Amino acid sequence: MCGRYILVQKLELIEKRFNVTAPGGVEWKPAYNISPGQVTPVITSDNPKELQLFHFALGSACSGSFNILSTSRLGNPNSSTTLP
Repeated sequence: MCGRYILVQKLELIEKRFNVTAPGGVEWKPAYNISPGQVTPVITSDNPKELQLFHFALGSACSGSFNILSTSRLGNPNSSTTLP
């Protein structure tokens, strides 16, 4: 299965390790098979102090883009969200 990864750390540990804060209302459950299309937490260079939620996606080799994450950020980060 290509294009998949795991993220099993507790949200508090991610916040402490990377010195970031998660949006309010986010509940994290361990994920052992994150695949394209699922919501996943991301730390971006645009906002390196905040954990943001994105849809995981793979870029096409034909397009010349090898970005791992789509550019669509999820709507209201303050709404109650359960990951993944």
